[in-house]
Amino acid sequence: MITGLKSSSDVLAQHTVLLASAGSRKALAIAQSLKTFGAKVLGVTHYTTDPHRFSRFFDRVFVLREAERGHASWAVSVAGIAAAQGVDLVLPVDFVDAVTFSSRAEVFKRLGVKLAASEVSAVLKVSRKNELAELVGDVVRVPRLISFTSSTEVDLETIKTLRLPLVVKGLGDASQPEYFSSSELAAERARERAPCLVQEYVAGRGRGYFAVAFNGEFLMEFTHERIYEYDPAGGASIAARGPILDPRLFRLGREIVRRLNWTGPLMVETRWVPATGEYYLLELNPKFWGSLALPVSLGYHFPAALAVAYLKGVDAAREFCRSLPARSGEYYFLLDGLFYTFRIPEVWIDMFAKSRIVRSDINLKDPVRVPVHLATAVLGGIRSRKEWSSGLLSAKLRLKSYLRSLRGAVTGVIFDLDGTLINFRVPWQEVKRELRSERLLYKWENLREGLFRLWSVDKILYNKASLIIEEFESKYLGNVEVIADVDALNSIRKEYKLTYYLATFQSKNIAKEIIQNINLHIDLILGRDDGFGPLKENLYLVCLRNTIGKTIVFDDDLANVISALRVGCLPIWVTERNYHRFASLRLGIPYVDPRHLHTAILTFAKDANTI
Repeated sequence: MITGLKSSSDVLAQHTVLLASAGSRKALAIAQSLKTFGAKVLGVTHYTTDPHRFSRFFDRVFVLREAERGHASWAVSVAGIAAAQGVDLVLPVDFVDAVTFSSRAEVFKRLGVKLAASEVSAVLKVSRKNELAELVGDVVRVPRLISFTSSTEVDLETIKTLRLPLVVKGLGDASQPEYFSSSELAAERARERAPCLVQEYVAGRGRGYFAVAFNGEFLMEFTHERIYEYDPAGGASIAARGPILDPRLFRLGREIVRRLNWTGPLMVETRWVPATGEYYLLELNPKFWGSLALPVSLGYHFPAALAVAYLKGVDAAREFCRSLPARSGEYYFLLDGLFYTFRIPEVWIDMFAKSRIVRSDINLKDPVRVPVHLATAVLGGIRSRKEWSSGLLSAKLRLKSYLRSLRGAVTGVIFDLDGTLINFRVPWQEVKRELRSERLLYKWENLREGLFRLWSVDKILYNKASLIIEEFESKYLGNVEVIADVDALNSIRKEYKLTYYLATFQSKNIAKEIIQNINLHIDLILGRDDGFGPLKENLYLVCLRNTIGKTIVFDDDLANVISALRVGCLPIWVTERNYHRFASLRLGIPYVDPRHLHTAILTFAKDANTI
C-alpha cells in the first residue's frame, strides 16, 4: 500500500500525464496502465485516423499535423500543449520521441513541465548497435559485426570473416534487417544500404529483459519470450509469453542496468540459443517496448511505476511496485497482427485460438476503439500484401542465386532422426522431471542446454543423464511414426552411390534400433553418446572427414541448419510449418517437407557420379 493513500489504485489520482506519440502500439498499454491507477491521460498524434483517439484509456488525444515528428518543432509543440493543459508529466513513447524531447529538455523545463526521459547522451549511447560489444560485451555475448559508414568502405574479404548467414541492417532504431546466406550477396546489399552494419545471424528464440530503473537500480523487471514475430525470420513480437524464469537472463539484464547507471525504461533484446543456453545481445532500447501490453496485462505496470517515480519519488515507486499482484501468461496482438491473414493465415488463426480473445488487443472494455482499430488493420494488411510479395520474390531470387553457386557433385547426406525421418513420441516432460529429481537439470533448462552444460563441466554426469534419457527412449520405441519415404531414400542412395549419415540427439543404440526397424540403409550413425558431445556441429565435422564432395544436411532445428551451413555443408531445413518456410526463404536457406526428402536429394545428386 502506498503511504498516505487508501490503496495503490488511486496513486496517480489528481495527476495528468501526456503521451507522445499516442499513435504508437505501445501507447495504448501505457495509457491503460496509467488509467488503472487514476491518472488523467492525454495524447498527441499526427494521424486523424489513429485508433487510439477513440480509446477509453485516453481522456483526449490532440492531432498535431503541423510539426514534423523528430524535429525541434515536435518537442516545442508537445511541450506547449502540455503546459496549456496543466500536464504534470510528459512521457515520450518511441525512440524518436525520447531523443527529440531529451535533446530539448530545457523547453519542457522552461514551461514547468516534467519530462520522463534520460539525458540525450545516455539515450544515444545505448542505442548504438555497433558499439554494444564495447559497452557491455563482458556482460553478455554480442554477435560479431562490421559497421560501414559509406559504400566505399564495404569490403567483401572483411565480410567473409563473419559466419553465415548474415544480417544487413541500419544503424538506427528502425534497422530493417535483411538476411543473406552468401557473403557476396550481403556485401552487395551493404553497398546499397551504407551506412549500415553486417552482423552474424543468431539462430535462437527472441527473449527480452525489461526494466524501469533509477540510477542503476531496477524498480520493476520482467522477461519474455516471443511466440510469433512480425517477420518470421526475426522482428518485434506479435505474440509473447512471460515472465521467463531463467536467472541468467535476469542476471545479465540487472548487470546491464547497473553498468549503465540507467534511469527510465530499458529493453535488453536477446536471442537465446536452446542448444547451449547462451544469450546473445542484439540491441538495447532506451524506451518502452512494443510488447508492453503483455506485462501490463499480467500486472507489471511499468508505465505507472515510471510516473510514480517522477511524480512522487523513487521510494514511493518502490512501494508501489511491491504492492502489485503479478502473474504469468501470454498475449496476442490480434489486431496489429491481422496482416498475417494476408500472408500466413494459419498463424493468425493459431493466435486467435490461443488468445481466447481475452489475452489480446481486442479489449471488449474499449468498444469504440476496437472496430476502428480493426478497420485500420484490414486496410494496412491489404496495403502490405504487395510489399510482402515483393520481399518474398527477392528472397526467392537470392536463394536461387545461392543454390546456383553450389552446383556440383553431392556425395554425402546427413540426416537428423526425430522430426526429420521419424516422429519419436517420448514424454519429454517426464524425462525432464526425472533429470531434475536427480539434480542433473535445472528447472529453467531444456534437455539440450542441460546436456551441453554437463558435457562442458562433468562428462560422468553427462553420461549419467544420457543413460536416464535412453531408458525413456527405449521404453517408448513403439511410439515411432515414419514420415520420410524410406524406400525412395534407399533407392537414391544405391543409384547415385551416396553415403548416408545419421547425426542425432538420440543415443547411438536407440538410433540403430530405429534405423533397423524402418529398414533405412545408413553408413554411419552418430549419437549424443559417441564421445563428441550433444552439439550437432561436432557430429557434422566427423561425417565430413569421411566424405569427398558436397554434403547435404537435413535437420528440423534451425540452429542445427545454421551449424551445417557454417561447417561448409548445404543445409536444408525440414519443416511442415509455413511460418518456418517463410523464415527459411528470408534467411536464404532451402526447406523441404519431411515427406519429400528424396526429391530434394535428387535435385543435387544427379552429378554425384562425375567425381
